Amino acid sequence: MTDNTVACWGDNRMSSILPPQESFNSISAGSEFVCGILLSGSIDCWGRNDWGQATAPSGSLISISAAMTHACGVRTDGTAVCWGSDRHGQTTVPEGNYQSLAAGDGHTCAVKNDGAIACWGLDNKGQSSPPSGAFASIDAGWDHNCGIRLDGSVECWGDDGWGKTDPPQGTFTAVSAGNDHTCGVSTGGSVECWGNNSLSESTPPEDSFSAVSAGLQHTCGVKSDRSIVCWGAISVTSGGPGGTPGQIRPEFTLATVPWIKNGVDTDSEERALNSIVNIRISNEDVLRVILQFPWFVDGITGDEQAALSHLAVLARKFPDSSSDDIHDLLRNTDWLLDSITTNETSFLEQLTSRVDKNEIIAVLKENSSLNALVDYTPPAPTRAPTPTPAPPSSPSGFAWARDGLSSIEREAMGYLQNIQDKIPDAFPDLMKYQWLAQGIDEGGRRFLCLVSEVAAPTAFAIVMTTDPTQSPSADSLPACSP
Repeated sequence: MTDNTVACWGDNRMSSILPPQESFNSISAGSEFVCGILLSGSIDCWGRNDWGQATAPSGSLISISAAMTHACGVRTDGTAVCWGSDRHGQTTVPEGNYQSLAAGDGHTCAVKNDGAIACWGLDNKGQSSPPSGAFASIDAGWDHNCGIRLDGSVECWGDDGWGKTDPPQGTFTAVSAGNDHTCGVSTGGSVECWGNNSLSESTPPEDSFSAVSAGLQHTCGVKSDRSIVCWGAISVTSGGPGGTPGQIRPEFTLATVPWIKNGVDTDSEERALNSIVNIRISNEDVLRVILQFPWFVDGITGDEQAALSHLAVLARKFPDSSSDDIHDLLRNTDWLLDSITTNETSFLEQLTSRVDKNEIIAVLKENSSLNALVDYTPPAPTRAPTPTPAPPSSPSGFAWARDGLSSIEREAMGYLQNIQDKIPDAFPDLMKYQWLAQGIDEGGRRFLCLVSEVAAPTAFAIVMTTDPTQSPSADSLPACSP
């Protein structure tokens, strides 16, 4: 603001839009946290701090940049300092002096005193492999970066999904790299954007601007009259602080998705929620992508519920530690955006039946640019015959336990885990009960409840005298509750 105070708007998780009442020279917003340089040069951060990203170091800075789980700044002596997550080495700063820097998702890039670019951290998309030559400034996005050359032209590198590293011709005074799009202020004052435009984040208004900032699925700019305008997935206002309310598309969390917030009241929604819980456990990056799909937040149909169950399988095949390719591919798959058809659900089912991860990525990448899978049927995966699988060695080995749990199945999982913990030697015998692999009804639930309450092996053996091919009748068993 003109008085050096800070105004924030948007999602207020972790109190990230509640700045301290102090005066700042500059600020930078990360994911649910914000850091700023006070007039004294010292640093103040607020919001999310699970990686130490809001625990600023002492000393004075001349520039600052906040990202997903880390932040960096240039000290008054020209050295750089970073704090927060160092999972990919993004806060391990090389020795040297820098003019400016920019923090990305799992990487950081900086302009050295001679204008050359140095990057460190994650480099799976080439985001930490900068081009040679001199730059005047740089900005880092999720997995790509863009910089302004000394002649005013823009050059980008890293992941080119949606064409976000393909800048237009011309000269620019500022550039900002977002999640899947990039925007810049041209020498004439207009804003030009390139990359993903699914939520109009790359469709700027016609006006004169002095600055621009590209975010996850939205963009904001400072106009020549110093007012602020935003476009894309605007969560609070279309005009920044004090602007005119007007949502284009809200950014959702699980707690704010309407059909979850208002109460799950259909079978499709209940099964969808179970799949979402499994996805969140397996790979939270995939969950973040799903929250961007309009069809997910608008209500769940049968096809959409089935698609979520297949996405849950996909998330398990690609846990967080190996998710660098899969969540980007899902986010860049055009036909997943607007709605889900029966044919697309069939595609996902056949896709997730594949064993080889590289094969899954190749097939998904091959078909990611199609607007809809109307008449497409993917080839059946080729695999060697496999012997009949052995009984599961743990509760999670049952197919029904992997495809979304009903309330009875959820309760049964608890009993199975209890049995495994209490009587590990007897657990393999329980796995011989063939009906367990087909799903759980009320009779099966009562049976497992009774067995889980029996600690003595002799009593366990008495209960286990029922027919292993048939789920026991609920009427033949006493009531049992945890």
